[in-house]
Amino acid sequence: MVGFILKKLVSQFLYPLQMVSTLFLAGWVLKRFTRFKKTGSALKFLSLALFIFFGCGGLYPVLSRIEREVPVFDPTPEQIAQYRNYPVVVLGQGIPKEYSDLPPRYRERGLFALRLLEGVRVAKMLPQSTLIVSMGGKADESVRWQYLNDFMQTVNFPTNRVVMLGGARDTTDEARMAIAAIRELPAWRKPAQQPAAIPAAGKPAAATNGVDVAGGKTVAAEKPAAPPPDPPQPVILVSSASHLPRGIRIFAKNGMAAIPAPGEYETITPERPKTNWYELPFPDDRYLRQSSSVIRECFGRLWEKIKR
Repeated sequence: MVGFILKKLVSQFLYPLQMVSTLFLAGWVLKRFTRFKKTGSALKFLSLALFIFFGCGGLYPVLSRIEREVPVFDPTPEQIAQYRNYPVVVLGQGIPKEYSDLPPRYRERGLFALRLLEGVRVAKMLPQSTLIVSMGGKADESVRWQYLNDFMQTVNFPTNRVVMLGGARDTTDEARMAIAAIRELPAWRKPAQQPAAIPAAGKPAAATNGVDVAGGKTVAAEKPAAPPPDPPQPVILVSSASHLPRGIRIFAKNGMAAIPAPGEYETITPERPKTNWYELPFPDDRYLRQSSSVIRECFGRLWEKIKR
């Protein structure tokens, strides 16, 4: 719990706008109220340089490389037959708890809808699969189910093949909850084996419900402790392309292999698109969002290494 809080506190200062604002404010305070005026001026200049760097696509190539670490999910007919009953896990986002006069389908960012759409596409390829959707946030469970029901009706997907997970704080929680849910699926349970009856010397013995009857005495048979069933095959993991490499490692760390199915890309081309001749090179909020994605994933990878 302490690590989770520390991670959230530290990460707030690493995103582009927060970082630039903090540096500029620190520089202004130093230059205005202290004798470290040169340091203050340097911090203000650094904040401006970083704002231009982030806002003009300086991290676009980095994000493009991260997103292309995993391939798109376009299986062959042979792979579809192999994956036919693999669970499909969608790493989702939360619906805010705040009151809104809008239906639930309007309360989340469009990125989650793209992930869900990819998850449904994959699940439709695999008619025996179960679609497991992780939905965080503090909204009531009824609100989350209403969102899923509306979405599944729109895309014509049966809700009896959908399992919803709630309450996860991060990807590690999502992995643990998804693995626990998969172990509860009927197709993945392993039936416990009944121990064989051991007859007494020279006398036949009748075995009834795990007990041995020999010589007029009923002796309880020893039942070996059955280990918890482990998923015998991977899952198909759906998330943003930039998040999937880290998500796959987290699932593997928790004992489950995952096949990537990216549901959303922020970079369409490997290189930053060229601007039109009539467009001035002003900072763009799109590039700021992309820079945030790069920083979030790099910090997440670093945090996973520290946790080891």
